[in-house]
Amino acid sequence: MEVKKRLNLFSYEDTINVNKKDGIILILYYVYLMTCTYLFGVMMFSTNLLYETSKYINNISLLRIILSVPMFVFQLLPIMLILLFRGHSLSTIGITKFKILKSIIIGLIAAVPLNALPIFGYLKGNYTIQLSLGNALLQLIYYIVIIGFAEEVIFRGYLQTRIFTLISNKYLAIFTGSFMFAILHIPFHMVRSEMSLYEFITHDWFDLLLKGLMHLIFVFIYSRTKNIIAPSIAHGLIDFFNN
Repeated sequence: MEVKKRLNLFSYEDTINVNKKDGIILILYYVYLMTCTYLFGVMMFSTNLLYETSKYINNISLLRIILSVPMFVFQLLPIMLILLFRGHSLSTIGITKFKILKSIIIGLIAAVPLNALPIFGYLKGNYTIQLSLGNALLQLIYYIVIIGFAEEVIFRGYLQTRIFTLISNKYLAIFTGSFMFAILHIPFHMVRSEMSLYEFITHDWFDLLLKGLMHLIFVFIYSRTKNIIAPSIAHGLIDFFNN
């Protein structure tokens, strides 16, 4: 029994009843998601939207949240519709009241070693937090809810639990999810940095590798509770301390 538990670090296969149709829907959704991510990058960095809205909202932390809400909706609404169409509950993507407190604790604990370097830097005085309490709270909301929660629902809650319909090998399926998570970040940041696809990949390959590694870590965290809160908190705090 101990050997079985040790090998079953990522326990996804038996959580929901899915089939090949879910895999096809997953691919279509991923193409849609990549398109939305690219268009959001164009909207933010190739138009005057950011400059024009900053005339009316001078708090950059609040402005970031407001401008990101439409993308948040465009990302998650299709998943909600897919669940409705396929007859799957919210719990199949980790949105559940089950083990809430345990998930919060796991998320906070997991964030500590994952943020060890920046936290150590703050404690040593090498870094300083140049945010007011209000802006810090807004930043936490942005990174934990708008970024962390959305990406965790998409990749750990939805994508990774359905990808097994296309790839039967557990670990190959998880590494495929890792690859998909990493390359999702390319369109937005490619537009932001004004680089070609080749230039961006050759310049940011290590960061993409780290993002792929983070998927593996978040999958493991999620598999401990099947509650999306845990990886959302860990994910959000990582982004908060490293940006």
